[in-house]
Amino acid sequence: MVGRYTHTHQFNRARRELKFLRTRLGRVIRDIRRKITGNERLEQRFVDLLALAMRVGFRDHRQRRSTTPAQNVSEDRESPDHPADRASWVNKADLNQSSVK
Repeated sequence: MVGRYTHTHQFNRARRELKFLRTRLGRVIRDIRRKITGNERLEQRFVDLLALAMRVGFRDHRQRRSTTPAQNVSEDRESPDHPADRASWVNKADLNQSSVK
């Protein structure tokens, strides 16, 4: 709904909705952390999901996304083996080799 509100320039309503969603996400994160404390198996299972939820929940929502696709790609996927990054990685390698010649 937040995207729909911002599209129609209802920014105060969108901000209120976003605050509500962040509050809910924070409550869920705290509840999951409280329940898995002390259980190593569950902590290992939820570590990646909680990290993702923290990154989504506490990012600065006022910043616009970058216009270049390379900057919008997640920082976690910097390996050349990932399909989304392969084209940019190969192009960078070709550029580096051509400049060496």
